[in-house]
Amino acid sequence: MTSLWIRKLSIFAGILLLGCTFSSAQFTGDLIASHISHDSGRPRENYAEYSEKLSLLLNGLSAEARKRVFGDYVPGYAAPVSLTEKLGLESINFASLSSQLSPGSHAELDKVLSYLNENPNAKILIEGHTDANKSYDQALSEARADEAKLYLAMNGIDPSRVETIGYAGTKPIVEGTSSEARAANRRIEIQLSN
Repeated sequence: MTSLWIRKLSIFAGILLLGCTFSSAQFTGDLIASHISHDSGRPRENYAEYSEKLSLLLNGLSAEARKRVFGDYVPGYAAPVSLTEKLGLESINFASLSSQLSPGSHAELDKVLSYLNENPNAKILIEGHTDANKSYDQALSEARADEAKLYLAMNGIDPSRVETIGYAGTKPIVEGTSSEARAANRRIEIQLSN
């Protein structure tokens, strides 16, 4: 079962590696295999960068897409656990063009503090989001995640236990441009890290 998974992963990895360079009509098993080391089963060059991009891509796939690529068996992969849902956190939202936490956000982050104090080996990922994809939104989404990390660190959590990432407006939870949709999308989400 494992060798089948490795074969599927190698083919998928080759497609990702070559996707920007070749059209799908040009893909052959030999072409994909030529970019994978026969000794290690890994890409021949830039493995660390390639591996990181592949990992981010796989974590971003829907369950349906992962099943189409890997079938029912995907060893070593666990879907991220939403700490927001697990702890029943209220939405942690932000004012337009702001990364400042509201007093209500402090109460929700205090629940995360309690969880992390009760689970000293747990690590989390804080995802920052905005309501658009303008030039400044990437930095703003990162600043929102960093602000939550700073709050946790100032309250005793080791910063090495908290990763942050900003997605700008690429992952809206509500589609549209109404003021309600935009307000809902200006948020952070918290997940347990693997």
